[in-house]
Amino acid sequence: MTMAMARDTVSGSFPTSTAILNALADPVVVVDRKDNIVYLNQAAEDFLQTTLSRNRIVNLQDIIPHDSPILALVHKVRSNGNSMSQYDVGLATPRIGEHVVNVDGATLSE
Repeated sequence: MTMAMARDTVSGSFPTSTAILNALADPVVVVDRKDNIVYLNQAAEDFLQTTLSRNRIVNLQDIIPHDSPILALVHKVRSNGNSMSQYDVGLATPRIGEHVVNVDGATLSE
């Protein structure tokens, strides 16, 4: 479970979804049906050492090795529509170095 503390809810204003996602320490990556990255929270930008801009399309397969279990998990989640998790996944790229990560995948309703 991840908890985020709102500074002031007395005024009736609540934090935006972007503010909530950027407060998370875990990277959050959202991809479309073609594996194009459509959203990165701040932790994901820091971890992947990339940012999104309107002028540039970044495909997940351009930053994650093609044989990575992460891509396999993304494709499994997409094909069966169920949430899935995989733990202790090795991820190594020249850009970010070597890491062992836990990956949670889920579909978003449109």
